Amino acid sequence: MSMQRSRGSLSRLQRAGAVFAGCTLALILLAVGSAAAKPAISAFTVSTSDTQAGGHPTLTAKIQLANPGAPEAAKNLTVNLPEGVFGNPGAIKRCRAADFALNQCGAGSQAGVVSLAANYQDNPEFILGTAPIYNMETVGVDETARLAFVAPTANIPISIPISVRSDSDYGLRMGVSGISQQIPVGFAEFTIWDFPADIDHDVQRFPPGSPGNPPACLGSLTTECLSAPHPSSGQVPRPFIDNPSVCTGKPLPVSLEAVSYQDPTHPAFAEGLYPATTGCENQKFDPVFDLAPTGSETDSPSGLDIKLKADQFLEGESPSPSTLRSATLTLPPGLTINPDAADGQSACLDSQARFGTNLPGNCPDNSKIGTVEVKTPALEEPLKGSLYFGEPKPGDQYRVFMIFDGEGIHAKLFASAKPDPATGQVTMSVIDLPQVPFEEFDLHLFASDRGLVATPTRCTLYRAGATLVPWNAILAPQGSSPFFSLTSGPHGAECPGEIRPFHPRLAAGTSNPVAGASAPSP
Repeated sequence: MSMQRSRGSLSRLQRAGAVFAGCTLALILLAVGSAAAKPAISAFTVSTSDTQAGGHPTLTAKIQLANPGAPEAAKNLTVNLPEGVFGNPGAIKRCRAADFALNQCGAGSQAGVVSLAANYQDNPEFILGTAPIYNMETVGVDETARLAFVAPTANIPISIPISVRSDSDYGLRMGVSGISQQIPVGFAEFTIWDFPADIDHDVQRFPPGSPGNPPACLGSLTTECLSAPHPSSGQVPRPFIDNPSVCTGKPLPVSLEAVSYQDPTHPAFAEGLYPATTGCENQKFDPVFDLAPTGSETDSPSGLDIKLKADQFLEGESPSPSTLRSATLTLPPGLTINPDAADGQSACLDSQARFGTNLPGNCPDNSKIGTVEVKTPALEEPLKGSLYFGEPKPGDQYRVFMIFDGEGIHAKLFASAKPDPATGQVTMSVIDLPQVPFEEFDLHLFASDRGLVATPTRCTLYRAGATLVPWNAILAPQGSSPFFSLTSGPHGAECPGEIRPFHPRLAAGTSNPVAGASAPSP
């Protein structure tokens, strides 16, 4: 009887072990299947026509996916360009969505060409053709720019939204989104022109199509189907792409992410190399710094106006000037931190500022101390935002957060104001600004009894100083020394003399004197 129970128990154990082994094998196969289900990236390259620092190259990206549609079909492709590579969507006309839907984008809005091959009509290497890429009006607040094209042969519209990596290095992220499962893409070559309006690109410029007939060279990976007379852009050539301002001698990293319809939670990744920039000695760096208190009274709380400017002209064929990396500002002696500046105000926490995210900052209004406006020639409108008291850190008591938004950019930067422990002279610094064409920073600190600074005690001419550092390390940092004057005493009184007036008074007494008692003398 005991032996029978043992055999029965062993049988149950064996069955349980078999079930466990089966489940384990199924999980392993599922995991292997998920890994194998990723869209396989067999090739990814990025090349440029010009490696000059600040130069304006034609950019070409080639992507090869293995076994398209068997079983995976790519839904989205995302290319992360290196830090410092930026575009100028205002270089040419933008096509309206309504015109794009009717295949009637003008030749002046063409920014480049795309060639595609896909698994189509039972042919895994079917050449769909070559089509124009158009510069589009943006859609939504999180887009900095947008490109779009119509896949040849299949006549399927595909968008390329472009955004800024506000969570890290403020580089560009280009996404090819919504690729139809009808055309599992196996090969794609994207070419974005340096000066899209240039006459040299006319031989590859497509005339507008018509409803149901998008412009394309069907079944060809070139634009050889186009013939004269070629359309003209009708615009002055302006650069569409700029190279970084750094010359490390090494290629810069660029990455590709491919997401499939079948397994969107397991994207495939590939890394490529953007050609190393050269010719840093050919760039320029001519920054300007200006500073002045908002009032002209001595010995008073004050606001402050600060301007940092490093020209980023996007015209002509010359390299764009180096972008501004860091600025150290030295306030004149006597222009000190106002001890009442933080009275009644809260500090914005780093988590509220949302550093390291693509989200807009969310600092409380009670921590706001000023405004900031940032201008760039790459965008039509300036980026606007606010200045906030930042959460103090050990050794960094006075932190100022600069938070500004617009055109798909959610920038969160910070500055530090540090008074000299012996003299009280204040040094303000902004370190490692993004390597993007921010041409001008206009900072305005509010003027009130709780203004951030207090003015010196004498009416005279004062000089501030600044050291401005470019991202191009070959170029020397530049200095600047703006002047401002104070012309009256507090509340509009006459300027104090060399010896400041001192007339103290003491009054004592009771608020409700006893009847018959004499009032105290002053």
